Amino acid sequence: MLQQSGTKMEELIHLENGNLEAQVYKGQLVSFSKNGIEYVHGGGKPDKLKSPADRIGWNKSEIFMFPVTGPVYTYKVQVGDAFFPQDQHGTARLISFNVLNVNADSVSLIQVYDGRKRTNPKHETNPKSPEHLIWLPYTLEKTIKLQNDHLKATFILTNTSNEVMPYMFGWHPTFKAPLDGKDGVFEANHAQYSLEKIIELEPKGGLLLPGVDSIRFTDKKTGQFVEVLSEGFGNMMLWSPGKESSQVCIEPVTHLPVLDGQQNYFSSGIFEQLEPQQQKTYSVVIKI
Repeated sequence: MLQQSGTKMEELIHLENGNLEAQVYKGQLVSFSKNGIEYVHGGGKPDKLKSPADRIGWNKSEIFMFPVTGPVYTYKVQVGDAFFPQDQHGTARLISFNVLNVNADSVSLIQVYDGRKRTNPKHETNPKSPEHLIWLPYTLEKTIKLQNDHLKATFILTNTSNEVMPYMFGWHPTFKAPLDGKDGVFEANHAQYSLEKIIELEPKGGLLLPGVDSIRFTDKKTGQFVEVLSEGFGNMMLWSPGKESSQVCIEPVTHLPVLDGQQNYFSSGIFEQLEPQQQKTYSVVIKI
């Protein structure tokens, strides 16, 4: 049953299922809590709802990385004989979502891009980067649903252009973490990494984990944990904006970024690819 009709993207959407609660604002998952304990960093919340901790570090709660993940050192990507101006994490982070449907425990949104150029805010601080970004037309549907003991996020990417579309795709959510990195530990593929180590790697772009599809992050002092399980991506990344930010990003990605400036986007290597009008589904489960 529809809970909110005519819901606008600018409205704060509240979801609830048992002891789980979530909030979505301007297309972002800005809150996910269990028994009143918050696990998502609230950098993307409406300003009046931000706590002092939400104002530290990253000013968002999550973004999409598409059609590239990570930096673009040449500021362009090639598809066939055409070149498209791009910047770090691509075009999707610039485009708004519209609300399709809201229920008591779920929300569906859609991002529609028609191929027109978009202003690149990174150009203001780096004049070498392109003033505008351009990509092939696509739609991205996003559903957030609270189910039993977890949150499930489903993403459907559709190539609405008339060209074959190579791409990278990733989701970049941010979670609360112990202050200064102490007492935080990650488990992935039977290996462990301390949050202090991830903070040390921040200038290098974080920790890249090829072939990993699930990560569990635990605050050893409190026993609270976040477990992120992805399907369809194949790799994950860990990043923290630094000490005293008390936050960490656990990011499923289809393709790990190349951080030495030597990548040759889409003219070499193995990437995801969609034929015209073809779509692909990705999903992430978050347990807390």
